Amino acid sequence: MEIQKKKDIERAKYWKLKGYNFDPNYTTSFMMDQKVKDIERAKYWKLQGYEFDANYTTSFMMDQKVKDIQRAKYWNAKGYNFDANYMTDFMMDQKVKDIQRAAYWKTKGLDFNPNYMTDFMMDMEAKNRGVH
Repeated sequence: MEIQKKKDIERAKYWKLKGYNFDPNYTTSFMMDQKVKDIERAKYWKLQGYEFDANYTTSFMMDQKVKDIQRAKYWNAKGYNFDANYMTDFMMDQKVKDIQRAAYWKTKGLDFNPNYMTDFMMDMEAKNRGVH
């Protein structure tokens, strides 16, 4: 325990020289390193036009949110309207697959709602109905 506390104190001194202020009584070396990473990542994204608060958002979360925002813009340009505040990039991609699959089955005479059925569910239902 004392060895770790000593490391924490040394790490706090190191970060103090770099302009960061951490209390080693409450913050471990690892936590300090992570927080600096988050702060630096927020600065990076700010230069790219994105606003994140490193007190509430980790660098990983920032990177993911930017992916979501960029994917929403991509799909918007293709005619799909997604809100990156509520959907991840993966969810958007899946929803497009569902919408496109519903359109495909519509040409075959089946009417599926992509808001309630996934592309897989549509394919299974079509198979059950004997439509290929």
